[in-house]
Amino acid sequence: MGSLIRAEFRKIFTTNLWWGLLIPTVLLGVFWSWGFSALGTSLVEGLRSSEAFEGIDADSWMTSVFGFARGANLSTLFPMIFGALAVTGENYRRTITTTFLTAPSRGAALGAKLVVYALMGLGFGVVVALSTSLGTVLGAGSTPLPGATGWFLLILSTILETVLWTLLGVGLGALVGNVFAAVIGLLFYALLVENVGVIALSNVVGTAFPTVLPNSSASGMPGAVAADLFLNGVGPIHPMFEKEARLLVEAAAGAQGAFPWWANTLIFTGYTALFVVLGWVGSRRRDIN
Repeated sequence: MGSLIRAEFRKIFTTNLWWGLLIPTVLLGVFWSWGFSALGTSLVEGLRSSEAFEGIDADSWMTSVFGFARGANLSTLFPMIFGALAVTGENYRRTITTTFLTAPSRGAALGAKLVVYALMGLGFGVVVALSTSLGTVLGAGSTPLPGATGWFLLILSTILETVLWTLLGVGLGALVGNVFAAVIGLLFYALLVENVGVIALSNVVGTAFPTVLPNSSASGMPGAVAADLFLNGVGPIHPMFEKEARLLVEAAAGAQGAFPWWANTLIFTGYTALFVVLGWVGSRRRDIN
């Protein structure tokens, strides 16, 4: 297994793909979180100067955390693509035959890829967390920032989300086998299909549809942390408006209807494990030439 892992690292670092995806990850993380944090700051400052909201203490409104959650969730698109290319890229370049023939089994080859891409996902996760943290600080302005515990939970949930997205991409790529189908399918689902579906389901049931779908559960990892941090800073809310306020805050964090962040992590881990198993089965049955 050690030689297979070393071979996978050589495949990654002898190409430009990893840093080609790392650059937009950093840029998107910084500027997207910066923009959302700055937007939240502008809204809070507008409330402070508005006579209609006179008497409302908005000094403790931690709107900056929404920028973090939004920036982190969008930035994980690139690690997801990186994982999807683990197997499909080799299929496209026709090197998968050599990989499978030189490994003790196809399962061992896929296992080595999972180990390596989990570590790469960890590296990407650290980069995503740091870049979104920088953007959040730059855009926060006069609004408060999280404390040490808050930062830790935001960073931890972001790193875990990134690792899981990377591994889910590996599993889906192994299942589908085609580079274009895997990458375009993942992007189309994450950016459009599920978002439209969640809105439609929420309208049907009359409330926010719970985050039991893959993209929603992933977004709910840092999103739920951000929502909790904001609500804790605001303080007690009248019971009559508590439910609506919670849904509004979760929507701002990109995680409407979210479970606690640890529950979202377990749900998304289940989806990741499912696609890894399906990818393993698909790669075993696929002919190579």
